[in-house]
Amino acid sequence: MCYDSEEESDPGPVYQGEAMGIQTFQTAVRRPAVMKGANYPGYGYTADFPVDLGTLDEAVIYAFKIIDTNNSGRLSRSEMFATFCNPNGSQFTRETIVLLCGMFDSDSSGGLDLHDFAQLYFFMEEWLSLWEKYDTERKGWMNADEMHRALVDLGYKYIEQSVVASLVRKLGKTGKKLYPDAFIRICSVCKRVTDNFRKKDKRHDGKLRMNYNDFLKLSLRSCF
Repeated sequence: MCYDSEEESDPGPVYQGEAMGIQTFQTAVRRPAVMKGANYPGYGYTADFPVDLGTLDEAVIYAFKIIDTNNSGRLSRSEMFATFCNPNGSQFTRETIVLLCGMFDSDSSGGLDLHDFAQLYFFMEEWLSLWEKYDTERKGWMNADEMHRALVDLGYKYIEQSVVASLVRKLGKTGKKLYPDAFIRICSVCKRVTDNFRKKDKRHDGKLRMNYNDFLKLSLRSCF
């Protein structure tokens, strides 16, 4: 079960089942990513993890069943919020769950089916492998410098430290510490913003010219 720390917001529904700690996504069910951003160097990459439900690893199916408490075959935001935990036992924030659902909800139904969840699972493994790499002191949290190095490792070679520092101030505990859910949220935001930016950047030179409404649309698509 997940318990909120004093710094967490409304804990939401009480979950009586098995908690989904980040160790759930470190079970070596790794899938090779199909890289799509080789022609956009320095601005991150677009990866995809092909999912074949017929050969899907049992660990992914088991994790799906843990979260699907009403056996509907789809994961709601409330089910995910109630089960995703940080190492210290605090729940992932609602904002992180909303962002993840928005990224992987392929039919815009407001929930994730098994195929959607498998995509989420493999991305979580990818991101949390970086968490392990850069949380070198095993503190359970990450600072801005470590976050910047992790993003550079993900391919965002041109992202400035000042931008990362702003993200950490916005999402980190006391403006300094990033727990796994905030780390994942930053990775998610960077991916969505970059993917949407890339679609508009026809010259692939990292520059855009757009009007105010186009900017708003791009921002909204990226963050929700």
